[in-house]
Amino acid sequence: GFTGDLVGALRHMDDAIAKFEAGGYRRRRLRLGIDPRVSCLTTCGFFLWLLGFPDSAVARDDRAVALAVELDHPYSQAYAHYHAGFLHHWRREPERVRDHATRALEIAESSDLPIWRALGTCLLGAATSSLGEPGEGVRLFEDGIGQYQGLRTPPVFWPFIRFMQAGVYLDANEPVQGLAHIDEALAIGGLDHPIAPLFLIQRGDVLLAGAGSKSDARTAYQAARDIARKFL
Repeated sequence: GFTGDLVGALRHMDDAIAKFEAGGYRRRRLRLGIDPRVSCLTTCGFFLWLLGFPDSAVARDDRAVALAVELDHPYSQAYAHYHAGFLHHWRREPERVRDHATRALEIAESSDLPIWRALGTCLLGAATSSLGEPGEGVRLFEDGIGQYQGLRTPPVFWPFIRFMQAGVYLDANEPVQGLAHIDEALAIGGLDHPIAPLFLIQRGDVLLAGAGSKSDARTAYQAARDIARKFL
């Protein structure tokens, strides 16, 4: 899906979920790692958001959280709460972001899950910033980044972290620093990625806030529109 065919990817994910729910899947009890049913649901949530179905996206992430709780698997629970929180960050619902980040952190602390402690701290920083405390949001985010950089982690998270961090600095009225972070996200993710339009919109926002010219911001917004059309 993240290579471009979002509709086809969503169809495959829906097929996988249907097969899981039809029975026959033997759950493996692992302390670490994600239950595949949970990751299918959260990934569907991302695809639905990118395709323009925000409410359906939330419904999938809510199912992922509920399933992880039912399984009583801490790693899957922290994963589900983080991804649900990130989706609500896209939807600009900071209270929901804060709630999911807080729950992910509680699980990470009680089960000693460093990656979700780091990512949960970043997510809480983004929520705190959006809720009107940008200074504390920056502090929390930097704390989370410090934790994250000391871990062996999948590179897939990094562009999304920089995307969130750009927004935190935008809230803190530091658009130049925000521009550096969103440009790093774009450099890693590339302009041929379905997520690029969201990154470009963020770039336009920080440019308008003082990191560049109105003309540059307009160029970013137009590029976001043009790239988005390729994936529909």
